[in-house]
Amino acid sequence: MAEPKPKPKQIPSTTGARIKVLRQALGLSQDNLATRLGISRSLIAQWETNRLSPHHVHFEHLSKELNVHVTYLQSGSSSILTGDEFTLISEFRACELGDQKLLVEIATTISDKNVNNRRAAKK
Repeated sequence: MAEPKPKPKQIPSTTGARIKVLRQALGLSQDNLATRLGISRSLIAQWETNRLSPHHVHFEHLSKELNVHVTYLQSGSSSILTGDEFTLISEFRACELGDQKLLVEIATTISDKNVNNRRAAKK
């Protein structure tokens, strides 16, 4: 009998939860992120607990530091990332640099194989 597929990770439902998950996926503490943004750690904590919402300028800086689109931070829009895409990116960011490079090579190889298969099917 086949093993059940693990359920894909859900996209966090709140802005604060998205900030926290992305920050942690990058291995950053609240202090680290606050320093990068030039703000206090307590402000990061208030965002992550949804006590306050970031100002639009902070959303722009957060999106750059967390490597995501502003729209994703604000709404969690699945048109920006699907659950599997979010999981893949989160897992990628949790890897060491050497492993990230290996994952890119693997993804490129798979993509090239799929492109070649589509070309062959058209002939």
